Amino acid sequence: MYRPTRGVLHIGGGEFSPDRGDRLGYLPEERGLYHKESVIDVMTHFGRLKGLDHGSAKTWSLEYLSRVGIADRATARVDKLSQGQRQKVQSGVTIMNDPELLILDEPTKGSDPVNRRLLMDIIEEQKRAGAAVVMVTDHMEEVERLCDRILFLKDGVARAYGAVGDVRWQ
Repeated sequence: MYRPTRGVLHIGGGEFSPDRGDRLGYLPEERGLYHKESVIDVMTHFGRLKGLDHGSAKTWSLEYLSRVGIADRATARVDKLSQGQRQKVQSGVTIMNDPELLILDEPTKGSDPVNRRLLMDIIEEQKRAGAAVVMVTDHMEEVERLCDRILFLKDGVARAYGAVGDVRWQ
């Protein structure tokens, strides 16, 4: 949406550009799902936007919903889901195209401990598959589990940056 004013983003050894946006997974803090539509229709729609054909998007979505324990909610309207269930749907939409870059803003916000662990497992799988993960969180156990480097901000100003083990105790 904004043209960079300086700097270059490198992902997977190459320069990342907007035309590779289909390789980006973004999970905003404010979730962006269509609340009056069914879960499966929303997920399939986003899969199509990410380059999947209808059948592949639907199949992937149903398998993902089963994995996260809400397959029985596939035909429910999004606005009938709990906050945690919507979080799972949004997380699925974020990763369904196997992105090279994941940008996650509070990925486990509002999740109970069991679902938090499940979502972290899914994010960790993406990282092991080669995705670069940029995450905003205030849960240090998530940082310690997933991050190689950390940047602490206070009032929008960088206060510390480095390897997690080096910065953690500053």
